[in-house]
Amino acid sequence: MISASVPDPWLAAAVGAFVLSVLAIALFAVRERRAAPSTDAKLDALAQRMDVNEAKLKETDHDVRSIKMVVQNLPTKDSINAIAVDIAKTQGKMETVQASLVVISKQYDRIEDYLMKTSAETIASVKAAATKINGE
Repeated sequence: MISASVPDPWLAAAVGAFVLSVLAIALFAVRERRAAPSTDAKLDALAQRMDVNEAKLKETDHDVRSIKMVVQNLPTKDSINAIAVDIAKTQGKMETVQASLVVISKQYDRIEDYLMKTSAETIASVKAAATKINGE
């Protein structure tokens, strides 16, 4: 009969420690990982997408800067209100000028009527004098 007794317990412990250390080294040893070909293709596709997105981002950044420049030059609420007040003042002045023009127009019409009447009388008297002189 064969007995499975360990002749020296220290020897068994040493062999066990050796086996465990070899196993630990094998598990935790730094291995060089090689990417699978499908992973390389995925990384290339991802890099291309990132390049496209970076170009779009640059274009969008340019557009945003352009919009900011335009918006900075737009009038503010206060400036628009100031313009509205100025327009209202100008309309009031125009109404005053229009009323003055109505008065001046009536005066002009009276002066014109007076001049037409006096010139007609003068012409009539000159014709009468001319016919008197020619008729004698």
